[in-house]
Amino acid sequence: MGDGFIVFIPHLHPIQLPWVQRVSFRTHHDHGLLLQIKLGHNSLIIVDIVDGYIRYIFNNQDLVLSDVTVNDGKWHTAEATWFPNWLLLSLDYGQYAVKKVIKASIRGMYVGKVSVGGVENPDDEGKIAFFIGCIQDVKIGTSQGTWLRPMVEMNVRDGCFPPNQCASNPCPSNSKCIDHWGNYSCKCLDGHFGKQCLSVCELNPCSESSTCETVAPNIIIPTSKKSYNCKCDAQHTGEYCETRLDLPCPSNWWGYPICGPCQCNINKGYSMDCNKTTGECSCEENHFQPRDSPICYNCDCYSIGSYGNGCDPVSGQCHCRPGVIGRRCDSCSNPYAEVTLRGCEGIKIFTPLPFNLVVYDSCPRAYSRGIWWPRTLFDEVVEQDCPEGSVGRAHRFCSEKNGWGEPDLFGCTSQSFVGLADQLGNLRKGLTELNTSLVVEYAHHLQIAVNKTYPLYGKDVLIFSLLFQQIIQHEKQKAGLDLSHRQDRYFIKNLIQAANAVLDPVYLDHWNQIAASTGRGIEMILDSFEEYLQVLIRHFADTFTRPFELNEKNIGT
Repeated sequence: MGDGFIVFIPHLHPIQLPWVQRVSFRTHHDHGLLLQIKLGHNSLIIVDIVDGYIRYIFNNQDLVLSDVTVNDGKWHTAEATWFPNWLLLSLDYGQYAVKKVIKASIRGMYVGKVSVGGVENPDDEGKIAFFIGCIQDVKIGTSQGTWLRPMVEMNVRDGCFPPNQCASNPCPSNSKCIDHWGNYSCKCLDGHFGKQCLSVCELNPCSESSTCETVAPNIIIPTSKKSYNCKCDAQHTGEYCETRLDLPCPSNWWGYPICGPCQCNINKGYSMDCNKTTGECSCEENHFQPRDSPICYNCDCYSIGSYGNGCDPVSGQCHCRPGVIGRRCDSCSNPYAEVTLRGCEGIKIFTPLPFNLVVYDSCPRAYSRGIWWPRTLFDEVVEQDCPEGSVGRAHRFCSEKNGWGEPDLFGCTSQSFVGLADQLGNLRKGLTELNTSLVVEYAHHLQIAVNKTYPLYGKDVLIFSLLFQQIIQHEKQKAGLDLSHRQDRYFIKNLIQAANAVLDPVYLDHWNQIAASTGRGIEMILDSFEEYLQVLIRHFADTFTRPFELNEKNIGT
């Protein structure tokens, strides 16, 4: 609502450098306070959003990260790190960063109070824009340093589930409303355009020498994305009938003696232009088309390991530098070699091939599972941030015998599960008391999170299993009309569809790892279902609802 805040009183330790302040957030608003930190007797740190940009203020010195705005409704992480005589401000784990020399020192100071999202007495603090959105993962100091204890909390709630912005039908006719976490957009249906989603012919796209005719979506030519045709008179031709027949065919047109538009689908990687004689479409530059494929794919050559952006028109093989392999030229045949602008190299060994260079003491910098893994010494485990769209830390082992092992992403949590993880933590700590309303809400959000996220990480599956058990334990203690499926007719359906997704065989390794750490794997879900069915059978006469049928491949229904 724009008037909420949390105040923390930290554990008192003098500040040691480097000193970190970190906060993750998401918002659609241009202004808002993220953190206010009071140091010593009269020093103040402010981390806020101004005109959509991250700003850091220390007393009368400020630093703005102006490379990118953060009011796009997506999760972002801002981090400030103090070093002797200078400060580093970064966004999203180093994707953007700026530094500044600071003519002050905070070493040895004590953290007095930390305010998150707003302040207790805004009139005393000057003009403060309270934060509207979601905040999580506030960190002050190192892991051995300051810890936070909440003292005051006002107008703050757990979770990050804003109302569906499409519920009030804000979009015009002939359009589809798309919810964007606290915001929405309107997408016109095929054949309709503009803010009011008018029929394309109402916008008069054709020239005066033609008649506009709409085309039904089910009969649109596959190589064209147009939903209308301009029917020309005898003296004109062209896509909009704007070209007289005595002129040669222009770009993107073909035919003789009458020109017609090329019907090439640029959304499938085709060039807009076509063969002037046959009208045949071909791939856009730096694309390739496998045999019998209707789609042209981007070559996507790795710039460091290849000699350009082009590739074989059929296989998609990029032109690799010496010793570099892979379709994209992103790997080396030797597992200990690293791709560079000079080919695969590392520590030089005696060989007749000048490019056959290898690294003997470490695994090379390499890309796998959406993460760049840095060069790492043998028999060590490297830790990296999880791929984009998730939080947590991923691990990978570098073996002297086999080189890089498979990345371990079990500890990653998809963004769609972050709020559920917070709810689960509150339940297990006793901060939240489970009731029927919450159970219905959890089942709904589990179904959404599980079915819109692919693939699931191991932590996602673990969060599901623990929250699922909490739901079933709640139902076992209820009877008759107090059972949740009597309050929400989609309750059972949500549970079954969510469970079906996490029981997919592709997640068997996740379940085996869960079983190794907790003592129980897939059977905990199956046993919970059996217990829930017994509850439904006992109260069948009192809670009969309209029958429904689900056909889920991983659950017999």
